[in-house]
Amino acid sequence: FMNQQGWATFKSRADIISASGGTATVFSDSGLGGTINYQSVSFDLSDFGLINSCTVTRSGGTPQTVNNTDSIDIYFKHSRNRSSIAQTDTDALNQALMVVASRQEVGADLRMESLVLDAFDGSNSDRVTAALELDVFDPIEVIQTLQGGNVSSETVITGVAYDITPNSFFTTFTTAQPFASGFVLDSLVDGLLNEDSLAY
Repeated sequence: FMNQQGWATFKSRADIISASGGTATVFSDSGLGGTINYQSVSFDLSDFGLINSCTVTRSGGTPQTVNNTDSIDIYFKHSRNRSSIAQTDTDALNQALMVVASRQEVGADLRMESLVLDAFDGSNSDRVTAALELDVFDPIEVIQTLQGGNVSSETVITGVAYDITPNSFFTTFTTAQPFASGFVLDSLVDGLLNEDSLAY
């Protein structure tokens, strides 16, 4: 992806797993202590993110396909094809396994699609800093205050967009569940025994 400075940025699976296990920036709609106020959030109610069949083909290699039949039986087939610069067919197969393992189910919770920050209002410098510094693959947590109790969504940033006029400055973070999960030592998110998987 192109980072905020306009540089092409490449991340390995290990980079992505480590980033998702890092310290999350916490946002809330009610100004809870230690959190950053956000302007609005939206949710993805579709099954677009569901992938239970994936084919990865490396340049000059043999297509490597992974299917999860249990997921296909429940949600019907949702497939993706991708090419890769992987070195071996085994690496391509590992990519397909990772994609299906992380996208084979529709979560019980709503999937947050985007978060909008108002960076024009300088009353909270942390909000302005977050709007300018957070980037793709950074983990965030969003807390919504509801009558029945607070709801927390843990996700990662997958895109950044700015809408700037002389009288406004809105930053929109597109979000998704982590692309790969692993076991990150000392992480409070991805370092949980009996819950997270060892990965590379």
